[in-house]
Amino acid sequence: AAMHNGLYKSKIQGNRLVLESETDTTFGLRTIKTFSFDDLESALAIEYQIFNDSDSAQSVGLWEISCVPGSGIVFFPFGEIPGNTVNNLDLDIVDGIGILKYEPEKFEPWHKVFNNAAEGWLAHVNDDNILFIKSFEKVPSDEIAPGQGNVEVYVSKPLEYIELENHGSYRRIPTGGSHLYKVKWYFRKLPTELSPGDFPSKELISYVKKIIKE
Repeated sequence: AAMHNGLYKSKIQGNRLVLESETDTTFGLRTIKTFSFDDLESALAIEYQIFNDSDSAQSVGLWEISCVPGSGIVFFPFGEIPGNTVNNLDLDIVDGIGILKYEPEKFEPWHKVFNNAAEGWLAHVNDDNILFIKSFEKVPSDEIAPGQGNVEVYVSKPLEYIELENHGSYRRIPTGGSHLYKVKWYFRKLPTELSPGDFPSKELISYVKKIIKE
């Protein structure tokens, strides 16, 4: 609750915005989120660090959820489907890329898919051809929290939005220890020759990988 709904202390350190939560009264965990701009990559660099202030070791996995309006196309390098997960969101798989086109008439109220993506990125193109890419460390399947994937996509038909989710590794944090997870966000206006209407295109995938230097 302290991380999700609580107040954060904020400060500016150089060119970085630092937000620190209170220690959660149930779990004894505290989070610091740091935001800065990477001028060389034209990206927003985000660091999530979770601290164990409790008196015992705890197993924790960091999990980032980004919400986008219900429109456009979601895509990522499709990998294995993790065990012990319930997947009710159908994707098209073309040339190793998992593709979700937002077509609400095909959805139940809530849909989700879990996947251990083959590479560390997840992308969305909206109806205005704005490309949003999340780039992160590819976590091996045996280091992901139980019942999760290193990538998840959730669709809410009633609320008309999509969640783009990525997981860091699941680790045992000793008392006084911490766990760090780094992500970069990229936003680009798609060049006219890269219309998602022709998706999937090798040119668009190459464009994404060039941006994130994959």
